[in-house]
Amino acid sequence: MEKINVDLLAEMGVYIQKSKTFLWPLLNIKVEPIETYLKIGSLNLEDDQYLIALFHNENEQYKNQKRQIKEHPMCDFIFQDDEFDIVLFNMYKIKDDYLKILEGSYSKLSTNFKIVIGSTEKRKPVLMCLNPESNYKQFAEALDIHPHELSGRELLSPPDMYQETIHVNKSIKQQIIEELGLS
Repeated sequence: MEKINVDLLAEMGVYIQKSKTFLWPLLNIKVEPIETYLKIGSLNLEDDQYLIALFHNENEQYKNQKRQIKEHPMCDFIFQDDEFDIVLFNMYKIKDDYLKILEGSYSKLSTNFKIVIGSTEKRKPVLMCLNPESNYKQFAEALDIHPHELSGRELLSPPDMYQETIHVNKSIKQQIIEELGLS
């Protein structure tokens, strides 16, 4: 069967930032970034499982948490310019779930992963996507289709890499290239 994703939230014109929804809560950091991403511009980080968080470096909450962020076991690097800090978290420890998120296979995430998301996520449609088989009827009604059309399908689309990509200035790009040994 061809894998077709049904994304009720996209049908309603809402994009859910998958990195922020599914990965950020796992870090258990008390300050919210401006946004999170999976990719940095044209840099090839495909063999790595990074979560990239963007912070205003003058944000008081961030400044108060910066030391804890630097010491976080998954924090690899912090890149800075005059206004922003870009923090790279290495998600290698959860690479299987990370790859499932990239594929849009939210129903196949590990039980522990689902428990963490279930305790932090407030949007009911997102939670329903973690166990789609229990929610096909409700989604089918909202989409005005028969529930069997959803059988075996994910209810939330994979990450949109255009929306999950941060574009950085030359200074930060050069810092990243040097630190990560990219060419």
